[in-house]
Amino acid sequence: MRFDRWTNSSQPQTLQIGVILLYIVGFSGLLGLLGILNTSTPYVLLFLKVDVRIHGAAYFVEAVACATYVISGLLIANDQRRGWISGIAVAAGGVVIPVATVGFGAMVSSHYVISWLFDVALFALLVHPQSRSHQKIWFR
Repeated sequence: MRFDRWTNSSQPQTLQIGVILLYIVGFSGLLGLLGILNTSTPYVLLFLKVDVRIHGAAYFVEAVACATYVISGLLIANDQRRGWISGIAVAAGGVVIPVATVGFGAMVSSHYVISWLFDVALFALLVHPQSRSHQKIWFR
């Protein structure tokens, strides 16, 4: 199986923008893990209220989530259905986890709401009817 493209101009706009957002979230999360940027994915919130001793598990989950964002974008750009499914799953986690862990009221009053809106937009782009119909017809 060859992965020869990072974006696919023959896909609808919703999938193209979704792929770009998957890359942005994944790469910015990886840069946050490396300490280059002060960003993270929502999956780090899973370990917000747990014991300090398991920070290694938090970093592992964060790294897996970042890799899933990037790999999902790569698979969608190369017309793979499993990339679309994993992209929806990781984007849904990005929408649900902050609300479930922090709460919507606390999230709105914090600085995290802008990042959360990007996750909502990513999920909406991937499940948009145009994206769904394209993947039903063209994805393997």
